[in-house]
Amino acid sequence: MSVIDINTKYEPLIYQISVHTDSIQPIRVIAYDASQTTTVFTDRVLNINGDASFYIRMPQCGNNTQIIVFNDDNGILPNDTTFKITKQQKVPFENNLLALSDLTRDEREFITFAQRFAYNASVYDTGVYKSENGKFSIELLDDIVDENGDVIPTSFRISIDGTDSEGNFIKGGKIQASKSMIKNYTVPIVFFLLMHEYSHYHLNVDIDNELEADMNALNVYLGMGYPYIDVIYALAITFEGNKTELNTAGSGIRYTQWQVG
Repeated sequence: MSVIDINTKYEPLIYQISVHTDSIQPIRVIAYDASQTTTVFTDRVLNINGDASFYIRMPQCGNNTQIIVFNDDNGILPNDTTFKITKQQKVPFENNLLALSDLTRDEREFITFAQRFAYNASVYDTGVYKSENGKFSIELLDDIVDENGDVIPTSFRISIDGTDSEGNFIKGGKIQASKSMIKNYTVPIVFFLLMHEYSHYHLNVDIDNELEADMNALNVYLGMGYPYIDVIYALAITFEGNKTELNTAGSGIRYTQWQVG
């Protein structure tokens, strides 16, 4: 195992780690906030036979970041000779903020809120968290359940407009999150899934369109420089837990709506 300590100073960066192996080996890299170790920026495995590089994109990071590199088959060994780090360096951070130039004030407010929630999701207690302007909220539950109290295997869901028992209008757009499901997700995965849910209600032309929500979320996510690989993980996680006729046809993440009231 190799441990790398970086003084990241809360500044976005890309960190390159090059690895050499003499035979095919599953090399795992985990990057996390050194003072809040359950806040994970990346957790990935690459089968390496010869030379390969990890590029760890961190648009969000703390003052100090720690990265561990180890053989996933061998686990945490102090002197593992199956791999060698040949190079490590900071790489200039790249994003495409021009793609975000048309965002409204409310959209920017939600993005900031979603980033903060994603960063701290692993340590937050259950409860309701609100954006600074009070317009957006995320209710963090142990599990998301249906009207019968049965657990729904979904990470997030967003409410749609509805009415109460007296016919009074109740505005939707409230997000619920499952702590049991997201506590081990990386920061980028949580952020992408939040942007996906937000897009359904606030950005989509068709609230039910999964592909449209994916594209709206990706526009923000990739524009801010988040890693591509975590989008694949996010889609895989949600797809596996929510196989329906719609997403089995390839429409992207299956989100859950519910009517308030």
